[in-house]
Amino acid sequence: MMSVAAVVLSLLAAAPSGPDRCVDLARGTSAESLLVLADCYRDSGRAPLELFALSDAVQAFAATGTSALQASLTERITTLKSRLGWVAIRTEDKRLEGLEVTVEGLVVPIHARPQTSPVSPGNVTVLSHTAAATEPLSLHVQEGQTLVLLAKADSPLTRITLELEPRPANATKASLEAFAQGRKQLRNSQWKDAETSFAEAYRLEPAVGTLLNIAECLDRENQAAKAWAIFGEVTEWAHRIHDATREKMASARMLEVQKSLSTLEIKVAPNPAAIVTVNGAEFAANAVRPVTPGQQTVVISSPGYVDWKTTLEIRGPPTVVLQVPPLVTIADSLAAHTALTVESPVKPAQSSLRARAWIPLVAAGALAASGGLCIASANLDYQSLNRLEERGTWGSPDSIRRAVAGETKQTVGWVLIGAAGAAVLTSGLMFVLGAPADQPTVTLVPARDGATLSLTGTF
Repeated sequence: MMSVAAVVLSLLAAAPSGPDRCVDLARGTSAESLLVLADCYRDSGRAPLELFALSDAVQAFAATGTSALQASLTERITTLKSRLGWVAIRTEDKRLEGLEVTVEGLVVPIHARPQTSPVSPGNVTVLSHTAAATEPLSLHVQEGQTLVLLAKADSPLTRITLELEPRPANATKASLEAFAQGRKQLRNSQWKDAETSFAEAYRLEPAVGTLLNIAECLDRENQAAKAWAIFGEVTEWAHRIHDATREKMASARMLEVQKSLSTLEIKVAPNPAAIVTVNGAEFAANAVRPVTPGQQTVVISSPGYVDWKTTLEIRGPPTVVLQVPPLVTIADSLAAHTALTVESPVKPAQSSLRARAWIPLVAAGALAASGGLCIASANLDYQSLNRLEERGTWGSPDSIRRAVAGETKQTVGWVLIGAAGAAVLTSGLMFVLGAPADQPTVTLVPARDGATLSLTGTF
């Protein structure tokens, strides 16, 4: 039986020479053929394709039970990865998600979450691949460096422009530190903290393994639908860069998480431009998508239309299908209500001034009663003085004392009665001035074009 080395040598000897040599070798699918193909790519200076062929060769050798070369090939892959550069393209424009560009002949997708692709160190050129023309962009990539480009597009989506995003000088080191912190927190069941650390590591330097860890954290946080979607992204990404180990891992986890999910389909056929959100997150319309079981708040919005909202409770199978009715335009909604009066739902509270008007009134009664008693007592003193005068004892100390007391009581009595009158007047003023204001109203009157509103009413 021939050794692996002998098979590789025979394949190399039989391989044609010239520019088509690697193309012809790529037709082979055996582990030995893939190894020869990797050497061909290495000799022709196409390191990313060499990496892919080596990764496929390792998996092929593992499938056949041949482990003699696996250790050396794995070491070669690790060394090669450290010598490569990495490029990712992200976008904040929903129209560009899923589109692709080419970097040195390799297809690189545009995503909201950037996915890195390997490139050979040196000068590389980014060109258009699908949908819209891309302004050519030349970059210089160093060994071990990761570059993230921001994709933008004009309004009719006829041209895509790419901009190099600035990165901190110590981005790689900081990313590794954040990743290590996330792994520690994950081991300690600190799911939310671990997700935050992994997200920071991914922001600094996107990597497929980091995204896989983010999905794991989301699953532990009972955000199964988000975890399922990210496991899917990792599966697609790992397949594209020939990372079979992570592809299998993410695919298996994706199927596992899917078992705990419910499914929802939102049909918005009458509203093709509608934007659908479920629990605040954007949701694909007219497609069956998994959701975390529980309450789902669905909002349908579209420019120029009134938002449509509903709440669903979804538990397990079968798939819940929600048919969205045609949205109502803002102009039609306003036309149906030529004038909408909005009244305050809370009645105006009784004035605190009027509510306290009884206080001076009660005081007036007390003052008047006290004043009356004083005057009555003074009258009794005067009557006693009259009797003393009839007896001829006027001028005695007792008569003088009674005369002074009677005069004092009479004066105090009239002062108290005057104060009582002032209190009554004060109570009346408080009652009048404390009257409540009119109920506030606001009237919204739409203009004829349905695009503007005028406000009338009392405030």
